[in-house]
Amino acid sequence: NFELLILFDNFVGKSGFKNGWGYSALVSVSNTLLLFDTGSDPGILLHNIRRAGVDLKRVPYLALSHYHWDHTGGIEAVIRLNPDIKVFAGFSFAGELKKKYPKAEVIEVGKKPFQIMNGVWLTGELQGVVKENSLVVNTEKGVAVIMGCAHPGVINILKRAKEIIKKDIYLIAGGLHLLDKTISELREIAEYIDKLGVRIVAPSHCTGEDALKFFKNYFKNKFVKVGAGSILK
Repeated sequence: NFELLILFDNFVGKSGFKNGWGYSALVSVSNTLLLFDTGSDPGILLHNIRRAGVDLKRVPYLALSHYHWDHTGGIEAVIRLNPDIKVFAGFSFAGELKKKYPKAEVIEVGKKPFQIMNGVWLTGELQGVVKENSLVVNTEKGVAVIMGCAHPGVINILKRAKEIIKKDIYLIAGGLHLLDKTISELREIAEYIDKLGVRIVAPSHCTGEDALKFFKNYFKNKFVKVGAGSILK
């Protein structure tokens, strides 16, 4: 009942897809589609959407993690192709979006967890260098957590996810923003993830080359190298 298709990423995960700095993923839950973030370049996003055979008119929801350019670059293109899409954005920038896209339905998400549909939540804007929402999905296998950039911190986001859905987390994906972390800090984060019993660790985007190498060595067969075009279930 759950599938995650990466539509925009720094890396290419499947032949025919294009890469660019940013992140976007299409989440399917019980045949309902949700777009999470829109990458930095509308041309690349739309190319990958076409390549994946996705009809944006069939996507009722767009959830935005935060307002950085590499996650919001494709908003205008998405709204143009699907004017009826409901846009969920944190209160720190929802007002700006309403002004920029006055015809779009923009729904403001506060600090508390926010349910978009059955089994799908936003964490609520968590404090960090940048205020940010992450996506939390209840699946048959456990909880999937998809992060845009994890500015509030990976551990903080996972703690909030556990509060929202009291089940084991089985999948972590997205940008973890660990570019400036020391080896000991990376180990602390990896040990916390491991302690939760996470079975699929699929970081990408802004996680950082050193962190990706560390996670690959640490998690071994639980680590999945992903990029644009990759599918996780």
